[in-house]
Amino acid sequence: MILLLCILLHSVSSLDIRIDGDNGNDSIECLTEQPQSSCQSLKYVADTINNTGSLTIEIISPTLSLQGSVIFTDINGLTINGQGTSISCRNGSIPYGNSGIVFNNCSNVILIGFTIEHCGLLYKKEPKYHRRQSVLFYNCKNFNISKINFSDNNGYGLVLYENCCGNVTQNVFTNNGIKHSRAEESNVTGGGLSILQYTPYNNNNIIAIASNQFINNSATTIGGALYLEVDHCAHLLLFIAASNFIGNRAGTAGGAIGFIVHMSKCNSNGTILFEFLVTLSSCNITNNQAKFGGGVAIQIVHSAPSDAKRKEFYFEFCHFTGNKAEVSSALDISGRSQKIYKCLATVIRLENCYCPRPRRRRSL
Repeated sequence: MILLLCILLHSVSSLDIRIDGDNGNDSIECLTEQPQSSCQSLKYVADTINNTGSLTIEIISPTLSLQGSVIFTDINGLTINGQGTSISCRNGSIPYGNSGIVFNNCSNVILIGFTIEHCGLLYKKEPKYHRRQSVLFYNCKNFNISKINFSDNNGYGLVLYENCCGNVTQNVFTNNGIKHSRAEESNVTGGGLSILQYTPYNNNNIIAIASNQFINNSATTIGGALYLEVDHCAHLLLFIAASNFIGNRAGTAGGAIGFIVHMSKCNSNGTILFEFLVTLSSCNITNNQAKFGGGVAIQIVHSAPSDAKRKEFYFEFCHFTGNKAEVSSALDISGRSQKIYKCLATVIRLENCYCPRPRRRRSL
């Protein structure tokens, strides 16, 4: 049976699979007799099919239970259309299951139209990665994530780790964060969206975050709604536009958004490096809270190789209102080190942004 399935999967150029959490049946027929048959679980499809191309999954039931780790590996051309379904990792009386979806070394991935909630897969890929999230993209290229509601997940809603070129648009991130304080999770933070980028690409790596809503997410350390950790030679172009960051919080810095830039030795091979550019445009950053940088916190390196071309954070038409912090309610640079170094190597520009001045108390 397994040999027959392998021969079948290699003999077709594309697969269209339906998933019905209520009436489907996980068997070879649900993979081969479409549209007459439907599979019951996303995990069965992910465990059965890998190293292939042009896989389209359509979820036709209004709800879908997700149990365990659903890992798609080495698929070129994967579409998951949820059609408004609600995917839940709740396991009986356990409100947050150790479950989630991972895309490992995939390309041309499209996710559209579903809610994923109560998930929190603790995913370990030694020695580099150890985090908890509902959805993880690991070393993928060309992805589009649209109209997904990441709600009430344990850890991060969405993590993008070492990916190249993608769009995250028209999504909603609400109430994502660490729900438990177990010892093994002491170094695991949380929040809405996390982007981790360390490897330089030969061409510019463009990631767009547009028209998203980040509401009431939390992190134990930095970046309650959105967290970016980038190597200063990563060739990353990150555009964040027309998004709302409302009521998020972080234990240390960046109640809404936290940026950390790491210093390393760049291998330029004689070329002038384009290191990174982060742009925030037309964003509303309101009522967020942290110790440092209630709205946004940026922790940057203060030196750079002589052949560095550009490192920049650029804010335009952003509104900072109602954010709270012990230091720097709107924007904080380099946390506790409140100095401007002579060799500051990163440009930070703000144009046409609104940030009300704090009111002074009048003595009577």
